[in-house]
Amino acid sequence: MDIPDWAKGAVSQAYASGGMVLIKSLIDQGLSNREIKQMIHGPYSVFSAYGTTLKLTELGRKIAVIHGGKPKTPQIQK
Repeated sequence: MDIPDWAKGAVSQAYASGGMVLIKSLIDQGLSNREIKQMIHGPYSVFSAYGTTLKLTELGRKIAVIHGGKPKTPQIQK
């Protein structure tokens, strides 16, 4: 499966921020609505939509790990 670089970048960003990303932030980074729809409904369905937020699918998480993404770890408040 050959996933475009723009999709890998979006997946890595979502993974780094806890597995979810706002659609608006992807648009602000230059992704088109078509590209976003491809990541949800296309041959590489790396996100599932929840309103204005996208959540990584299992495939999306695997791709993020392969491409060196680091999950956000919760900070402990003292």
